[in-house]
Amino acid sequence: MLRTIHPTWIAFGWFIAAAVTAFILLAFAAWDAAPVGADFPLGGGAAACFAGFLIGGFFAGWRARGAPVLHGVGIALCSLVIAIIANLAFGEPLKQTAWPPVGELMLLLGVQLIAAVLGAYSAIRWRRGAGVSG
Repeated sequence: MLRTIHPTWIAFGWFIAAAVTAFILLAFAAWDAAPVGADFPLGGGAAACFAGFLIGGFFAGWRARGAPVLHGVGIALCSLVIAIIANLAFGEPLKQTAWPPVGELMLLLGVQLIAAVLGAYSAIRWRRGAGVSG
């Protein structure tokens, strides 16, 4: 089972998910749905996060061709690892940590986990249904 996990597709799926989420949040800011410098409402951030990680999970599932749950969990855990590294490496020395409240953090990680697993699962189902072999 662990032979079907591809760390490169997990990392690249996370990269795509983060890029799509950032693009959606940038579009919200451009349309004045989220004023720059203000706290963004959690509903809009969670919706952007869900859409981004759904697309990232779909990409990882499409490329990996198996283990959608493990790839989705890997993508969500990649967010946690990168947030810890970024805050410890850059935030702590500069006294500028960006840790959200624990409830918000758990909610966003849950949204990422569910979206990435759904995306990977739907990609594998779609790939099998379409008869794509390569």
